[in-house]
Amino acid sequence: MSQFSNYTDYEITTNGLVISHKKQNPKILKPQKATQSSKGYQQVRLYSPETPKGKLFYIHRIVWESHNGEIPEGFEIDHINNDTTNNSLENLQLLTRRENCKKWSVETYGIDARSHREEMVRDYQILGTQRKVAEKWGISQGTVWRVVNKKVNSWKNGKQIVIDYK
Repeated sequence: MSQFSNYTDYEITTNGLVISHKKQNPKILKPQKATQSSKGYQQVRLYSPETPKGKLFYIHRIVWESHNGEIPEGFEIDHINNDTTNNSLENLQLLTRRENCKKWSVETYGIDARSHREEMVRDYQILGTQRKVAEKWGISQGTVWRVVNKKVNSWKNGKQIVIDYK
């Protein structure tokens, strides 16, 4: 039985189920959509002596951690098939933030814009506006600006910031 952290009354299965063993009969917990998540991540509330009122956890994260250990700093858990309701271990992978963003960009726009920086800079010099470059590449003007200016979105103290990348 795979357990999660200090929450020893719960079983976390490889197919993404969270089972409570707090009472005599085991009970599969019903996932709830995380209201703070626009991507549709699912969560469950787990209880322990340290958290008698319960604590919410994303299911994909506890499935990963209960079977593979702690998620290293700088890494994220990605749903391979992009179905955030499929929290089976075989549908989860460990990616850096950059790898996850690159995956999203390729799936959304068909390209990783940053890997085409030199071409976009040339297009910007020739076409003269970010709008025209964005139209040519089928991406947003904001993405063109970030690529041309070597910027990347990041987070600091809960706020989104734009920083330089090398």
